[in-house]
Amino acid sequence: MLRKLGIVILGVVGCAPSPAAPKAQGTRAVAVETAPSVPEPAPAAEADPAEGARAQVESLVIVDPYLIGARAYLDRNGNDHWDDGEPLSTASGADGVVRFAEPVPVGAEARLADEGLHLGKPSGLRLSAVITAKGVVSPLTTLLHHGVAPDAIVAAFKLAGLELDPEHLSDDPVRAGPQSALLAASLGAAT
Repeated sequence: MLRKLGIVILGVVGCAPSPAAPKAQGTRAVAVETAPSVPEPAPAAEADPAEGARAQVESLVIVDPYLIGARAYLDRNGNDHWDDGEPLSTASGADGVVRFAEPVPVGAEARLADEGLHLGKPSGLRLSAVITAKGVVSPLTTLLHHGVAPDAIVAAFKLAGLELDPEHLSDDPVRAGPQSALLAASLGAAT
């Protein structure tokens, strides 16, 4: 369900319908507001003791629900490709957790280098995120990373009959509790 929903959202954002393409019976056009362009992540810098330590996470979790064998990289130059010298994580296990040699600064841009397996099959996903203190990379963080406004994501889920609080868009839906349990169920149903 989420994959279809994500494709619909991205399709509305990225593509204008062709005038020659007929509208499918029973479909509804949805206006999606995009957020302003995502700012470049701040470069990792040594913390100034007077300012306190910069927020970091020790690991990331790759969720759809949990991808196994996925690896992430920190895209320091924002070119959407892993380059020599950019940090590359370990492969995720059954819990979706990946680790880097050094802690990951909050605000860094992370992308999947290897898609991993979703329910035993190649995921085919190109997940990404601007890392928050929650350390989650998911389909929802990918939408946020690509400029889809949080309110638009919530509205699209509402059309599908799912309630979602914008405060939970970067949560791990498998571990996050009752609201996200419904979301996790929809993720698990997507194949």
